[in-house]
Amino acid sequence: EVSKNGCDAIMCPSGTYNKFGRQTNEGPPCEPCPFTYTAPYLGSTSCTPDLTNYNEREILIKFYKATDGQNWFDADNWLEDDISICNWHGVFCETLEGIKSVSEIHLPSNNLKG
Repeated sequence: EVSKNGCDAIMCPSGTYNKFGRQTNEGPPCEPCPFTYTAPYLGSTSCTPDLTNYNEREILIKFYKATDGQNWFDADNWLEDDISICNWHGVFCETLEGIKSVSEIHLPSNNLKG
């Protein structure tokens, strides 16, 4: 609770923002940054594009989390470290010039949110 111990506000955590950068009892809540955006600091008032050079597995993990993957109807093999992402449900890969890469994600009617 914000007012506990005499505080009048709590800074927005990393990855969240609002126009004031803090949450007060009456103020707007801190909102999570949209997918592919970030707020790296406490008390952020906006989100910026996330320019991190992610690999395909990291991108798919971010996608899973951003679309409420834990509540998907079928998430077979997702987030399994010892299984190739090409064997995750709904992920299809192609090999081009000897490199296997994601070519398609097909997850219709799978309860994705976001």
